[in-house]
Amino acid sequence: TNLAIALATVRLLDAQGIPVSSQAIRRGVARTRWAARFQIVSGTPTIIYDAGHNPDGAKAIVATWKQVFGNRRCVCVFNTRPDKNHVEMFVSLSSIVSHWVFCLMPASPYIEEGDLSALAARRAQSSEWQDSPRLALNAARKCSGPDGLVLVTGSHYLIGAVIPARLIGERSPGGGE
Repeated sequence: TNLAIALATVRLLDAQGIPVSSQAIRRGVARTRWAARFQIVSGTPTIIYDAGHNPDGAKAIVATWKQVFGNRRCVCVFNTRPDKNHVEMFVSLSSIVSHWVFCLMPASPYIEEGDLSALAARRAQSSEWQDSPRLALNAARKCSGPDGLVLVTGSHYLIGAVIPARLIGERSPGGGE
């Protein structure tokens, strides 16, 4: 949808007498970087950042995960805003998660520890709570081991608090590494 909005804006500019060439549009699309959209960072362990924050986003993560990693499971750092359908997101993501690390989210309302822990328990999945996204990521790294996979997802706020600045540009407002 972001690309569709950008193209609609170009059409509006053209209608106002500000033309944008097809070559400029192609060049702009080709140079676009979309941080935290199934962004794989190789390491020990491999970390995948995806700012999916609704049920459709969670389903897209699972579909892409299965294409890229097959049946491998991950440790997932997760929380989201209360206005999102966190139950449906959780159910979708459960198919690729071996352990959940839930945490507080900075500068945003979030789903409480008890609610998320109860979801994990109902699906017989292990989980833990950390008091910050950074602590949650560190716990997930440790739990997954050096050859494991860690997924960080559920909210732009959560991603912004842990994604290294070098992956999104000059500065990470959420405090990257």
